[in-house]
Amino acid sequence: MNKKAQFYILTALILILIAFGLVQGTKTVQQAKSTFAETTENLARESAIAINQAIYSQEDIDAAYLKFFRNFMAYTRTKDTQFKALYALKQGKTIIIQNQIGETVTIKEKGTILENSANTTITAQPTITITYRNSQYPLRFNGNEIELRILATTQNENEKRIKTLEVG
Repeated sequence: MNKKAQFYILTALILILIAFGLVQGTKTVQQAKSTFAETTENLARESAIAINQAIYSQEDIDAAYLKFFRNFMAYTRTKDTQFKALYALKQGKTIIIQNQIGETVTIKEKGTILENSANTTITAQPTITITYRNSQYPLRFNGNEIELRILATTQNENEKRIKTLEVG
């Protein structure tokens, strides 16, 4: 090969490498989600599936969801031992509240204290207010036949996180 051909081949290789480098762009590293964020997202997504499955199979929605919820809470202990939650499941004119938050909570609309692992039923209302650790958390319902609201919490030595979730 003559020198002119070698020059063109070398120039072509350099241009290809430059073009490849430009197309490749910069890579960004996604920050890993916290265990709490991941668990609450999973709970919201899986809750919708559990309720839909109960409706489809014509099961008692309260019993089916309670079974799912207890299994989910047992599962979370393998990932985040401090993850706790309670739920309010509205069906028609009633709301069933199940407390698995690890402490007593107060239900303002009923004026009662709900112990851990206990449940209660109240008449459906647009908003119910749960008092947990001296803070109030309103759970709002949109008027649909079946709706689920969840109050989830976790705590470690550095922080306490609380989140309310709306499902359906």
